[in-house]
Amino acid sequence: MTEIQIKNLIKEYEKEYIEFMEIEKLPQYKIDFFEINVEESDAAGFASAAQAYYNTKTDEHILRICKSSEIPRYIVFHEFTHILDTEMYAKQDSWKYMALSGYTEYHAAQVELMIMLGADSIQTQDFLECVLYVKCMRKIILKKWITQLLFRNFQKYYLKR
Repeated sequence: MTEIQIKNLIKEYEKEYIEFMEIEKLPQYKIDFFEINVEESDAAGFASAAQAYYNTKTDEHILRICKSSEIPRYIVFHEFTHILDTEMYAKQDSWKYMALSGYTEYHAAQVELMIMLGADSIQTQDFLECVLYVKCMRKIILKKWITQLLFRNFQKYYLKR
């Protein structure tokens, strides 16, 4: 994909995210492109197709996108959640930004999982039921439920291509 195509895809994801999260807008952010360094990712044990950064001094959000990788919706939603959380809870405060890292990673992972399971909104009742199952320790029911959702979404998105 070209940088223009990637920017258009990110803008489309942004519209979907705003609708999904039931918010009016996402904070402004700058898109920065990068290439994955294979040696660094091998040393770290992982690589990421997208990353969100925030500069507390300049109050600037940066969404870094890998040009040479697939850019799944769930990953971008994950990063958008970091941007939104930072804006809401740590704006221009480097101490709060550092302290927020655990919460925002947990929150972003929840949003990512909801997208992977096919939720249409942050208010999706099915996901709330999933959380209740976890709290009640009904692991077998939860595993079956997640497997069914993943299979249904796999059929919906991948078998149609």
